[in-house]
Amino acid sequence: MEPEFKKKPTITEMAMKNQKTILVIAVCLIITLFVGTSYSMLTNFDNYNPNTMQIEKNGGKISVNNTKDIVTLTSRIKYNDEDGIKETRAVVFTITNTGDKDINNLKIKLVKDKDKVSDLDENNIKYSLSTDLGVNYTNTRLLKDNDNIIETIDILKKDKSLTVYLKVWVSESETLDNANYYGNIEFDF
Repeated sequence: MEPEFKKKPTITEMAMKNQKTILVIAVCLIITLFVGTSYSMLTNFDNYNPNTMQIEKNGGKISVNNTKDIVTLTSRIKYNDEDGIKETRAVVFTITNTGDKDINNLKIKLVKDKDKVSDLDENNIKYSLSTDLGVNYTNTRLLKDNDNIIETIDILKKDKSLTVYLKVWVSESETLDNANYYGNIEFDF
């Protein structure tokens, strides 16, 4: 008796045999793709920004973006006023009045970060700021002057924004060589 050889089925023949299963899998993949794409298009993720802070006080409401930028300084790098403006990187944040009324007397403060140890005295921390795309910086001032208020905005109209470019540095008169300052930007109105 001669051995009987069975012909091995080809891929096409196997696909034809399992046509219903392949069709069900393909339909499920298409539905999943359609639902996922629709969800991502209908859900606006662009408006979510983990670095945006909402503040409501005294009937006013502001939104501030880029609040992740805290000020970190070390006394190993000291500048005179001219070099402080020229050499330091600006902390940039935008304030938007999202409330129903104008905000009067909006104060921007730079205060010590409560979660970190700052051993650098604020008497030798200087700053300058700009509200015109970082082109013209105001006169340099010491942080301790004016109770850590770095700017007061007389009026921020409803639905208007203001972008602030803040440069902060350690004054060349600082005597400590290995001290640090960690600051946060706060708002009061």
